[in-house]
Amino acid sequence: MGRAKGSGAGDSQGRGTRLEAGVFPRQRVDIGRHGSQAGHDAGIKTWLAFMDKYFPDGDKTNNNNVYGYATAQTMVQVLKQCGDNLTRENVMKQAASLKDFSSDVLLPGIKISTSANDFFPIEQMQLMKFNGESWELFGDIIAGEVGH
Repeated sequence: MGRAKGSGAGDSQGRGTRLEAGVFPRQRVDIGRHGSQAGHDAGIKTWLAFMDKYFPDGDKTNNNNVYGYATAQTMVQVLKQCGDNLTRENVMKQAASLKDFSSDVLLPGIKISTSANDFFPIEQMQLMKFNGESWELFGDIIAGEVGH
């Protein structure tokens, strides 16, 4: 098995790191459900269907595409919380009032929460390891609150 070239974080265009062993970890390497889980994941299937319909030429290995999708889903949640009051003040208030929201492309158990004095929306992570063929999650979700 070859070692990963680079830092493992991907390139400046948002693509995952290519491995010397010839394996190209798909989109979920950096943010999500990997390996055998990816084929059975409803959230990824929903994202892939979205890409096929609205951005068929889009690079499914580019993390920026997943980030944009997750950001759009989060904004939809903010607008739902706004109801009919779509003033700037209320949009900002609702953006700072997210509680345990999860996008389709986040790992199970990873939640987006904000408050009036906490603007870090994602403060959790889960470790993964490369098994020679694909990425596998291991361990529990780790809280990583910053600046509190």
